[in-house]
Amino acid sequence: MLKKLWGVFVIVIAVSLFFNTVAYGADKVDIYDPDTPATEQTVLTITRPEGKEIPYSKSYEICGYANKENVTVLFLILNDKDSKYVEFKDVNGESKWENIGVYFAKEVILKEGKNCIRIVAYSKNNPDEIQISDLTIKVVNKKSVADKIKEIKDGILNTINQMLSPND
Repeated sequence: MLKKLWGVFVIVIAVSLFFNTVAYGADKVDIYDPDTPATEQTVLTITRPEGKEIPYSKSYEICGYANKENVTVLFLILNDKDSKYVEFKDVNGESKWENIGVYFAKEVILKEGKNCIRIVAYSKNNPDEIQISDLTIKVVNKKSVADKIKEIKDGILNTINQMLSPND
């Protein structure tokens, strides 16, 4: 009987460790739910990206600095299939960093198009203070930008030609 109780106890602990909702302190915050709102940057100040950026390269560096000590950072990205945030690994295959230093920089590979990234940060000194930062980075193809510029230029030239041509 004692072995069965011990087995059930171990299973309950294992399931709770791998449960998809992360609990910080007394409050539960579902960091994977897109409806969970972003918070102020009190734990980690993100310096790049500054807002909605449109880079040409899929390789991108996310930077910032810690406002607290013993900060843990987690990267998530919005999964288009089920509209939930999932782990977002950097170029070294990591998505979580503990006890980051003062300055923080991680290189990630973005997909072409819209990338909705969530950065979760908290200090081990105050795990109730969780920071959620939502960022949008849209990667565009250089060729598509050049094509758009050519399209606009051609449209302007056609309009000028039509205005200057004699009316028949």
